[in-house]
Amino acid sequence: MPILKREADFLPPDLFELPADRFPWWVAHVRSRQEKALARECRSRGVPFYLPLREHRPSRGRRRRVSFLPLFPGYVFIRGDLEHERLEILRTNLCVNVLAVLDQEALGFDLAQVRRLQESGLPLRAHPELKAGSV
Repeated sequence: MPILKREADFLPPDLFELPADRFPWWVAHVRSRQEKALARECRSRGVPFYLPLREHRPSRGRRRRVSFLPLFPGYVFIRGDLEHERLEILRTNLCVNVLAVLDQEALGFDLAQVRRLQESGLPLRAHPELKAGSV
């Protein structure tokens, strides 16, 4: 039984087809455990975003629960221009920083791949041998 129903994890439906020159990627580094709150703010403000979520099923005794956790804790991927969407995100006070993306094409490709994996229905989890910041 889900603790909370699954929320939309990206907006708009054609997020990955938006033109990169008008909608560059930004990475919002959010305050601790505020990824979903920022996604809700993006949705209400009309800011294009992507928050990859993974299903988590902890078992405690006979109770089965389902929750949806960020695949990349601490980060939400935003699309938009410097003067509008980026400022809207900073005004939420949920972000520590908004990071510029140097290789727009590579990030867009990688995030589209993650989205395809999500849509396949296969379970997603971080590889245990990867360390934060490793390539």
